[in-house]
Amino acid sequence: MAPPFADPGGVLRTLFAARAAHTVRELGPAQRALLDPAVQSAAAQGEALSAVAYLEAERQRAELALAMAVFHRRFDLLVTPTSAGAAPLIEGGALPASFAAPFSLTRQPAISVPMGLTSAGLPLGLQIVGRHFEEALVLRAALALERESAPLRAPPLRAS
Repeated sequence: MAPPFADPGGVLRTLFAARAAHTVRELGPAQRALLDPAVQSAAAQGEALSAVAYLEAERQRAELALAMAVFHRRFDLLVTPTSAGAAPLIEGGALPASFAAPFSLTRQPAISVPMGLTSAGLPLGLQIVGRHFEEALVLRAALALERESAPLRAPPLRAS
């Protein structure tokens, strides 16, 4: 059974922008100029949000949390890949889509456990998600998986 919600990207972007705007609200122009351009952009978007748009995003976030609470009536844990692919090399490549974002929205405990390497030696992760306030169960499951998994070897270093 799949978790009961669609792509939460719009809700995430709205709430991130609102929080960015709130976080930088007391910074002067010189301090804002030192921020990462992505944070500057998100703060500007958040400053342009209406209260109605923010409250709608919060309503949708609460609906996602409720849907996951219903899901967890039947299942103690949800196990997913941590991301849609392996971590990229430091020198390049976009990060793969993360499957952690929905659970940041629903405010559930989640952990990523290393679960192997690609043929290129890049790490893959498995995410374990639990009910609200069930951090201990999530941590016990992660520990059990780590104990039963083969130790990971370090990715090969490339000569510069």
